[in-house]
Amino acid sequence: MPLFKSIQQKTDRINLIFREGLTGVRVIRAFRQDQREQDRFAGANLDYSKIGIKAYTIISLMQPAVTLDQCGHRFSGQPLN
Repeated sequence: MPLFKSIQQKTDRINLIFREGLTGVRVIRAFRQDQREQDRFAGANLDYSKIGIKAYTIISLMQPAVTLDQCGHRFSGQPLN
């Protein structure tokens, strides 16, 4: 699914920002870039949250139909192709 690929990319971006912050914490403090880095992380986190909510809302709406379809096949004796 394209949404899950997007979620993975956004998770990678959050991890990258976090790792950069850990390795460059002295530089960030020295140049007083704390707020900029916090804003950068907050933006990435908000982006991730939006796509995650969208993807999991779609899944939660589809799950009952998938379950009913599987139950229908189980009781009818038809294979689940």
